[in-house]
Amino acid sequence: YGVKVFCIDNLMVTENDEKEELRNQTEIVKKLKSFAKKYNCIVHLVAHPRKASIGQTSLDKSDISGSANITNLADYVVIVQRIKDEENEMKVQKVMIDLKKRFGKNAILKGMNLEDGATTIDRNKQIGGHSE
Repeated sequence: YGVKVFCIDNLMVTENDEKEELRNQTEIVKKLKSFAKKYNCIVHLVAHPRKASIGQTSLDKSDISGSANITNLADYVVIVQRIKDEENEMKVQKVMIDLKKRFGKNAILKGMNLEDGATTIDRNKQIGGHSE
């Protein structure tokens, strides 16, 4: 069917033997990486954080619940966190700008940019948004 992007939400919906949970999570991530490489596609795996500590204001990859290999084996880790005020909104905007600088303008897109006839992706590939 030509599908190139998959989203598994979340890791906990996969069948798991509780006694071997962390090892199984590592194996699942390895298999998803192999699948992505074999079929030249992207797999987004949603993994939720464990409960935050009292006073904790931000998350990092060590806060992901389960095996550390969920984030250690990932090519990219994106952390989404609820924004509570304008200062945090500014931080999110800065992170988005940094991601676009590092990975290109098409690193973060709105869903409507993937619809038939959308031009944003092609425009982002052009110099200054214009054809040469």
